[in-house]
Amino acid sequence: MIVMQYRGIRILTIAETIDQANDINIIWTNLFARSRSIVFHDDLDEVYFSSLQKFLKKENLYDRYHVLFQIMNSNLVLDILSMSYEEDKNTRELFLGLKTCSAVAVVIFDNFSILEYFIKVIYNIRGTRRLFWKKVRIPVILLIRESIGPLPNHIIKFMKKKFNEYSIFRFNLEIDEFRNNFYEKIPERLVNPINWLLFKLIRAKKGFFSI
Repeated sequence: MIVMQYRGIRILTIAETIDQANDINIIWTNLFARSRSIVFHDDLDEVYFSSLQKFLKKENLYDRYHVLFQIMNSNLVLDILSMSYEEDKNTRELFLGLKTCSAVAVVIFDNFSILEYFIKVIYNIRGTRRLFWKKVRIPVILLIRESIGPLPNHIIKFMKKKFNEYSIFRFNLEIDEFRNNFYEKIPERLVNPINWLLFKLIRAKKGFFSI
């Protein structure tokens, strides 16, 4: 039975290009679809299945991916949205996306300067002031490709000082490798980030679960 009164959680994934953000979000949506009974709201199942089909055909997805689905037998609804540096830099859409999200995932394939831009934008939009300190209090993850090297120290220092809850995850696969092995086990390096976000978002709520 679908619970009509629900608690919504919006996870915003931002990357250098919209197809990179879309690919990660499609993988995460599919993880829920595999492990849980879910029902899509607002007929967005069509968005998921058409996007998944393109993903498996190794076609880039140039439209912003956005799905809204409920975990059955719970009152939890996940709202998963993609944005990008290419399309959304300095736009009202990025401002609104960050202003309304419950958590942020920043995906970096090869450009630390873009990461630096995003974390400063997140800080400017979501930082809240308490007395003399301004901090970002929503959970934030950095999902960074292994091959681009270690995270610069000045970014780590900024995150430690300005962000309440954040975590850094590394992955070592290209998107084509995700697609080639999609029906096998998804690497834990992509499961762990979304589970960390769920833990941070729902830990104070009854009935925490992971995927």
